[in-house]
Amino acid sequence: MAMSKKENQQSINPRQYYLTINGERVPVTEAIYRTVKRPQWAEHKRTKRSKRCRGTKGHRCNDNCENCQFYMDGKNGGTLSLDSLADNGYEIPATDDVADVVMYSLLLEKLYEELNKLAPTDTLILRLFSTGKSEREIAEELKARSEVDSSIQKMSQKTVNNHKTSLFSMLREKLKDYR
Repeated sequence: MAMSKKENQQSINPRQYYLTINGERVPVTEAIYRTVKRPQWAEHKRTKRSKRCRGTKGHRCNDNCENCQFYMDGKNGGTLSLDSLADNGYEIPATDDVADVVMYSLLLEKLYEELNKLAPTDTLILRLFSTGKSEREIAEELKARSEVDSSIQKMSQKTVNNHKTSLFSMLREKLKDYR
């Protein structure tokens, strides 16, 4: 089978990928190059997209943005950030009120107190959920741990869902005075 022109060129001259580390160009594999560069490319694309003009209903248009009255270039009404304000000499006042800090501290104290009262299974469900685990993954983890630790109950995915919902309701009820 004959190779295409592109395949033939790639077999003769394989592409080299480099990353700049501490001012030096270091050769890397394509996989490493793409892994490092992908977030940079995504941020560049997001920034470019955020500057595109938006019509009165908020929809992005595909016309020439330079001539559009809704162009979001940062000077004519583009998105602002606290960092850019600070860079331009604007001082951002601290918004922490002493009463808010005290209330937040009391809320955390009460939350830890309530969490310490929970059964081991409940604590594990909340801990796994807070790390981003899905209900299916939590159910699998409970099953695995219940075989080793008798204080952990195994549950189905639906039971985990119901249990998690009731735990959050209970915590919300216990902490309602701290809002």
